[in-house]
Amino acid sequence: MKIYTDYLLPFTPVDYFLRADEINRGISKTKKEMESWQKQKMVNGEVLDGHYNFLLENFYEVFEDTGIDISKTPMHQNLQNLKIKKPVGNEVLNKKEGTSGLWDDIEETFGFMKRNDPRKHRDILSYDEYKKLTSWIHDYFSKDFGIPEITEPILKVHTSKGNIIWAFKSLFSKLHPRHTMPESLFELYTKAFHQFREDRFDNFKKQRKPQYFDSL
Repeated sequence: MKIYTDYLLPFTPVDYFLRADEINRGISKTKKEMESWQKQKMVNGEVLDGHYNFLLENFYEVFEDTGIDISKTPMHQNLQNLKIKKPVGNEVLNKKEGTSGLWDDIEETFGFMKRNDPRKHRDILSYDEYKKLTSWIHDYFSKDFGIPEITEPILKVHTSKGNIIWAFKSLFSKLHPRHTMPESLFELYTKAFHQFREDRFDNFKKQRKPQYFDSL
């Protein structure tokens, strides 16, 4: 409702032809916020509802009552682009059940840590350590960036620190492409890995993709 009242409601039908540019800027900003809301819903495994679609239809009716058919103006396509598109098939159900979605993204990004590091010639993590790590990461992203309780951190990991940092940053960027990386992500990293507990957030943010990361 806040999005509707902030960006749509103030632009009355009488003002449309005089304020078209301002209206379109409002639509653009609204679209970004709605896409972010939609992404968060999907990450949390929640089913999308039709609330915002209803608000958009009401917007059309407000103009129609004063004799302006929005569907015949350049504004129409921008409004249509705001409509939420639900995932196809069983995607929503699978995300809610945890069989795909967030778990799949974690596995895709951190799965290399179950394997042998080609430079150190050792398994990066044991099976139990990997399960602990992925569980902490899942809790973090599914509970609004809350740091899970970690009483037994991983003491030693057999790959470069850069590979681990890049994995954390890559997953965050994939799940929240429009969000600034929070310091809590760094806190999760330092709490999960005992040997990196003295690292600095500035260095974490500056980490670039390691040269051989894709070969892991």
